[in-house]
Amino acid sequence: MKASETKDGEDADYEYGGFGDEKGDDEENPEVTGATGRSIKIKAKSLAAVVQPTIVKVEPTNSEDYVAPTSIKKRGIRLGNLPEAVQTAFKDKFIPAIIEFTGCLIAWTSPNVNELEQTWEDVMPEDICQRFTEFNTGKVIETLTQDRLNSWRNSIGKAALKAIEQLFQREGLSTPEERRCYVKEQTTGDYKSHPYYYSHAVEMNGKTMYAGPFQSFIISKTFSEHLKAIAKVTADQRLSERPTGAMVLSILAVHRAFTFYSSGNEVIPSGVDGHFASAIWGDRDVTLEGKVVRFETTTNLHSHFAVNPIKNINRCSAAQWDRIIQSAEKHLLKPVSKPKLNKKSTASEPPTPDPAEDWELPDIDPDELLAQAKHAIPSEIAASAQDDGENDSRDVEMSALNENAESEEGREDEGSEGSGDDEVVTGL
Repeated sequence: MKASETKDGEDADYEYGGFGDEKGDDEENPEVTGATGRSIKIKAKSLAAVVQPTIVKVEPTNSEDYVAPTSIKKRGIRLGNLPEAVQTAFKDKFIPAIIEFTGCLIAWTSPNVNELEQTWEDVMPEDICQRFTEFNTGKVIETLTQDRLNSWRNSIGKAALKAIEQLFQREGLSTPEERRCYVKEQTTGDYKSHPYYYSHAVEMNGKTMYAGPFQSFIISKTFSEHLKAIAKVTADQRLSERPTGAMVLSILAVHRAFTFYSSGNEVIPSGVDGHFASAIWGDRDVTLEGKVVRFETTTNLHSHFAVNPIKNINRCSAAQWDRIIQSAEKHLLKPVSKPKLNKKSTASEPPTPDPAEDWELPDIDPDELLAQAKHAIPSEIAASAQDDGENDSRDVEMSALNENAESEEGREDEGSEGSGDDEVVTGL
């Protein structure tokens, strides 16, 4: 998929392509749908050692999360298979709505045929809204939709690669060594607490206090690609669910971009290893030193937006979500329409990953935090704003969410340790 070229911050008409990777070649991109077309249900398992991501051999399995894509070119299905009047509504109404729907599901999950039909009935013009089965003869609608969803995911991966280049320019990082050190600093910790999540950092009493989770320049810029894709969804058709799947894809895309620059220069693996695909960046089984290890990257990131099972509160509050959306909207010419509260998707609620841990994203009022900092060490306050002062977010403290994240540098292939044949490790 490609978005029309615009200046930074401008809206763009959304254009769709095939299944190529970010480099635009003709290799198929192994995106994921359920083997039966059902939404994938990812079951969280116990957490183990934290490992830094590495490019490893992926072992194909028969599980639902590894399914080869259908190729429009091979099947000969194109938008032209639909009547001309239907083509316009398909592009302008159905696809933006189905992308919004998919963005509320677990990352890498695609709607099943019943969910496609329900969305078709909800948003298409009156003269064709009851004719989904007719137009889907030969799975035309299903195939075209999957192509657009693959393109949407690819666009998020591309946006992160573009955003990291802009970030380096903003930070004045011109040499490979400067970029290497910056990437290492931003990717320290584990999936709960990477510094690149946050828009601000404040030094106080020898500790770093963080502000604006998932509102950093690079995440906001990347996530804005999703908002651009759903810009044509009208207010009365908007869903009330939070776009957790789209946000998780954005975080994964950003982490992938940082990984490509871990040496200070951009190094993209060849072939499928370089694709932004579930087989590489989703929950997956890999073989490390002869042992099958489960990486739960998608499940772990979704836990940021799940419920704290001990306190029974959302780890990411509604106020935090509003600020996340607002930060991303600053990269568009105009904000997306606001959803009506009574409009909900027909999909089942995604299963809540339950890592059985008592943690959430802290939500401290910025004025209160700054007042505390000034009172404690007025001469030592240092603030950094990755959003260049544009984000008016609440400051949050990134406390010791995971003590195991400390002193992780230099560890390699931790997932291969242990006595069991199959292990579960966290990714990112």
